[in-house]
Amino acid sequence: MSEGLYISKCLKLIEHKFDRGSSQYWTNGDFKILKKLIFEASSVNLSTYTLERLYGKLKTNKHYKPRTDTKDALALFLGYSDWEDFKNQNSVTSKKADHHTEIVLQDKKPETLTIEPVMEKTADSVLLNAKQKGKKNRIKYLGVLFLTLIIISVMMVSKYRASITPAVSRPVNFRAENPLGKPPHTTKFLHDLSGLEGNKFSIKLSQSIEKIKLLKSDKSSFTPALIPGWYTAYLLSDSTPVASTRFFVETSGWQVHWTMASPQEENSRWILPPTAVSSAGRLYTPHSFIPENIKRDFGYYFLSYYNIRNFNVKGDNLAFETRFRNNSKERESMCYDMWFTLMGTEGNLRMHFLSTGCAGFINMAFGEKVLDGHNQNLTPFGTDIQNWQKARMKVVNKFVHIYLNDKLIYKVKYTKSVGAIVGINIMSKTNGETDYVKLYNLERQLVYEDDFGGGVSD
Repeated sequence: MSEGLYISKCLKLIEHKFDRGSSQYWTNGDFKILKKLIFEASSVNLSTYTLERLYGKLKTNKHYKPRTDTKDALALFLGYSDWEDFKNQNSVTSKKADHHTEIVLQDKKPETLTIEPVMEKTADSVLLNAKQKGKKNRIKYLGVLFLTLIIISVMMVSKYRASITPAVSRPVNFRAENPLGKPPHTTKFLHDLSGLEGNKFSIKLSQSIEKIKLLKSDKSSFTPALIPGWYTAYLLSDSTPVASTRFFVETSGWQVHWTMASPQEENSRWILPPTAVSSAGRLYTPHSFIPENIKRDFGYYFLSYYNIRNFNVKGDNLAFETRFRNNSKERESMCYDMWFTLMGTEGNLRMHFLSTGCAGFINMAFGEKVLDGHNQNLTPFGTDIQNWQKARMKVVNKFVHIYLNDKLIYKVKYTKSVGAIVGINIMSKTNGETDYVKLYNLERQLVYEDDFGGGVSD
C-alpha cells in the first residue's frame, strides 16, 4: 500500500484529535500550538514549516516526502510507538471516483450520548399533558439538554488536557555532568528515576530517533557524540519527555549549516564546507553554496553559524556586540531575519531582528523568559535590516538591556541562570551578513572578538 495513503490518514486523525476544525482554516498560531503538542508527545521538535507543508499550506515539491523522524513524531502524537506501529495497527483502502483517490478511515466511530424524553403510559395522557404543560416541559427539556451538553464539553476538555499532560508535573533531576567537550565527546548524564511513574525509561537525543534504555535504578548513563555542535537530550518516561538537558561538542572555529526548517530546529541540518563560512571580511555564505533545487523550488532557506567553545564568560553578567545586515531579496518572502544567540550550559540569551513591519514574527529567549511577537509589542526589533545595523546586549545580574544603534530599545529581567557561555550561534533567513562580534565579561574586559578578516565597507 502506498506510503502516501498512510500519511493522509495520519494527518486526518491528527486533525480530528487537534479538534480545531478543518485544517484548511488553521492559522500559523494553530500550527505553533500543534508543533508544541507534538513535541510534548514525541520530543521531536518539528517546525511549523514542516507541518504547513504536510497540510498543503506552503508550496511543496510534488516529490516531497517527510523524513522518518517526522513520521515517527506524528505517530507518537497519536499514541503509537513509531511510524511502523501506526501502519501495523491501521488499514487504509483507496477507491477511485472522478479520477481522485479518497482515503477511507477504518476506525470505529466514537460513541455518542443521546437524550430521550420520558414517555407517559397512554397516548391520551400525553396529549393532555402537552396541552396543559407543553410550554413548561419544553423549557425544562431545553434546560436539561443545555446542562448535559455543558457536562459533555467539560468531560471532553478534561480528557484532552489529560492526553497532553506529561507523566510528571514536578521538576526531575536530569543533567549533564560534563556538558562541554572536544570531539569525540562522551557526555555523562546524571538522573534520578525513583520518583517517576511509568514502566519504560530512556534518553533520546534531538538528532536521533534511537533511544538509550534505562533501568529505574540507574543513576547515570553515557552518550558519545562525534560531530561538533550542540545537542538536546530528553529523558523519556513511557515515550513521554519529562526533562531535558543540553551538551556541547567544541568546533574548531566557526561552522555553518543550512536548513529548510525553522532555524531553531536541531533535527534537520546540512553542514556546508569551511569555505562557505566567510566571504569578503564578513560571516557570510554566498548564494552559490545552496543547492539549486532549493533555490528554485522554495526560494528561501535558513543559514546557521555557530562557534562552540569555552568563552570563560558567565551568561548572567556580560556584554555582546555585533553589526549586521540582511539584504537578500528572495522570492516568496518579505520578512528577513537575523538571530544572535549566546548559548549557555543552562539556557540561552537570544536576540531577534526582522525587517520593518514584521515584528509579529519576533521570537526571543532570555533564560526562562520567552518573548513572542504574536502576543507582545516587540516593534523596536523590526528595523531597516537591509542596511547595516549595530546591536548590543548587556546583562547585569540577569537584567538584560538591548541597544540598537546605541539606543536602548528593550529591557527584560529573568530569574533562572543561563550558566557559562559555551557557544555563539548566528542565524539568518537566506544570506545574512555579520561584520563582527565582540564578547565582554563582567569587568567589561574583551574576552572574544572576530571581524572575519575585516575590510567590510558601508
